[in-house]
Amino acid sequence: MRFPIIFLAAIAIASPGSAATEIKFDPNKRWEHKPTGIVLPPTLGAVKRNRLAWFSAPEVDVAGEYWSGDDNDTVTIYLYRNVSGDVPMWFDRARFYILNLPEKYGAVTPTGVRPFTPRGTTVTSGLMETYQLGKNGRSSALAVLPFNGFYAKFRVTSKTRDLAGVEALLLEAVNSFDWSSKTKQRPAITIADCATRLAARGPAKLLEGEDRMMAGLLGGLFAQVGGKEIKGKSLPPPPTFCREPGQSSLSYGLYRADSAVEHFTLAVHDGGRAINVGRNGLTELVKREIAESDGKKDDQPRYTVNFVQLDKVETYSDFAALPLPDQAVEQVEKTRSVSTAGTWGKEDKKVTISTN
Repeated sequence: MRFPIIFLAAIAIASPGSAATEIKFDPNKRWEHKPTGIVLPPTLGAVKRNRLAWFSAPEVDVAGEYWSGDDNDTVTIYLYRNVSGDVPMWFDRARFYILNLPEKYGAVTPTGVRPFTPRGTTVTSGLMETYQLGKNGRSSALAVLPFNGFYAKFRVTSKTRDLAGVEALLLEAVNSFDWSSKTKQRPAITIADCATRLAARGPAKLLEGEDRMMAGLLGGLFAQVGGKEIKGKSLPPPPTFCREPGQSSLSYGLYRADSAVEHFTLAVHDGGRAINVGRNGLTELVKREIAESDGKKDDQPRYTVNFVQLDKVETYSDFAALPLPDQAVEQVEKTRSVSTAGTWGKEDKKVTISTN
């Protein structure tokens, strides 16, 4: 497998690298990614398309790899659906692996993250950086940008080019496409550490004995409604993510939308999947109204864990307080979700409830 994708065994959450499915293609014809309209040509300058594959599901997570004839240069293009985070967050995750795998890349010298304006746009919606790799004298470059509800990630590696040369190869590859997107983009900035840390806390109590049927229904509803316009009301502006200091690892990175203190996002690996954790006002409201109708009182806070995948969202049992990151990961890895809501293809809008 030539795709330079990082998928770690340290966390078992839906690692798409373990199940790559080859896409058959005519080496002399263009191949179109229908959801975005991006067309991968047989060649990009001097590099030739050698492989296409998808990982978790057709269309939502694909990659194409191009090699030079002498095998010195490699260009890989990843297209994965935008279901969480933003360009700065996913660039940060891809960059983290380059900088923190010395056994693979050696001592890495980065040149600094900088925004760029993708061809066909007027907004600096993409981020890029070049790297001198300490192992085998190679150089590399990375770029991430948004397009038509997806992220596009470019990774370029060269055995012979210097930093200027590998940057030229990256820009040649990126500028081979027109990124005039149907969706409005915003300028991308280098992600920063959050100004304050989440409050120190112990493990949160899992609310066992809750009605799984109700939790599943509410979880499925929340997953379907989240981020969508309701009754003509306009959506708030997208959040700006910051990085929780000291919480980035090979397994996940912890990020907070608008420096929230009761919500956080665990970016799993670097391909768009995330565990969203936070206070669930919808469930609290329903539980409170049910209790009041019975002449009772229910002021219990509820914090929900959602595993946001590229084609579905799985919702898990609530906690009584904001759980620790490892609690959320363990819940996703080791327990059964209360509901699964499809968000793509034939399963879109389909909600499956688990009652046991």
